[in-house]
Amino acid sequence: MLKWMGGLIDRTFAAAGGLLFLQAPAYMQQYTLRLSGHLAELKLQIDTMRQAAQLSGKTLPQFIQKFLSSGDSDFARQGDLMQGMLDRYYDMQNASIALQSTTVYDKPFVFLSHLNWDIAKDALHSFHFEISLTFEALVYAIIGIGLGCLLFRLIKRVLKAFCYPFQKKVVTSERS
Repeated sequence: MLKWMGGLIDRTFAAAGGLLFLQAPAYMQQYTLRLSGHLAELKLQIDTMRQAAQLSGKTLPQFIQKFLSSGDSDFARQGDLMQGMLDRYYDMQNASIALQSTTVYDKPFVFLSHLNWDIAKDALHSFHFEISLTFEALVYAIIGIGLGCLLFRLIKRVLKAFCYPFQKKVVTSERS
């Protein structure tokens, strides 16, 4: 009976791990779509700044530097804001290119190394459970099944190690 129960719990952990990891490709897709939206909006704003710079006969970096070096603190803060937008654009562009050009096996590492927490939180808030029938989802599900089994075995060993001293006391006291 106890062995049957352990097998059932083991399979439950495996299934839960598989289903949990099966969500990873769908979540990364949702994240990538949000990243693309943020990137497109920033591109529009930066193009507008470039046009303003061209009207002044400057490049965008020269235009931003003019604001940054201004003696007026309001203009300097505007320069900080513009430089921040440009830096954010390049960071998001690099992340988008990296995510689109990676392999299935490297994707989780690339995803985590370029993760933007604000976009990740927004993607999580609107994320819905789904079952994807792609090769990538299959790979993640298999990894999840394996990790679910390993987690169960780890918990089982920890519980056995924790309960072992108490089992000796019960056996000793029964003999007395």
